[in-house]
Amino acid sequence: MVIIGLDASEAAELIDALAKHGRTVNMPTDTEKIINRYFPAAHNMDKERMAEGYKEMGEINLAVANGDKEG
Repeated sequence: MVIIGLDASEAAELIDALAKHGRTVNMPTDTEKIINRYFPAAHNMDKERMAEGYKEMGEINLAVANGDKEG
């Protein structure tokens, strides 16, 4: 999972900028919109499936690393 920090003052500055352009500000809604727009959604990976994929692709990855172009 990726953790991204957003300083509260940065969020407030973005919302203030909206207000200066004549938009009505709704702090909870606008904060949620900023977070959803600028930050990726967290997700969980299936570690067992990832490990199997690496095992299955191992020979191909090794060939690529060794410069084998015939695949």
